[in-house]
Amino acid sequence: MPETHKKDYVAGFTVDEISEDFYALYITSKKYKRDTIIQLKVNAQAGNWIIGQVDYQTGEVDIKSNHKYPEEAKMIEHFKEGIALFLERVEE
Repeated sequence: MPETHKKDYVAGFTVDEISEDFYALYITSKKYKRDTIIQLKVNAQAGNWIIGQVDYQTGEVDIKSNHKYPEEAKMIEHFKEGIALFLERVEE
């Protein structure tokens, strides 16, 4: 079972906020020797949500969203960038 957290971002979110949220999950997962998969669900604007799941050992990433036009959604791009920043941080 992945280490999971749910967060509400009413006015949007930044790349750094997503990276920090994933890092906090990573620390908790490592501390309690849980699964290497961590998951963050974000409730964003206009009823949209996004779920990111990352295996921090393999670097595998899975992102799901209910956004009507996911290829155009800035929130998904920010989420991907935040995950990439997180993965860079844990690889060091």
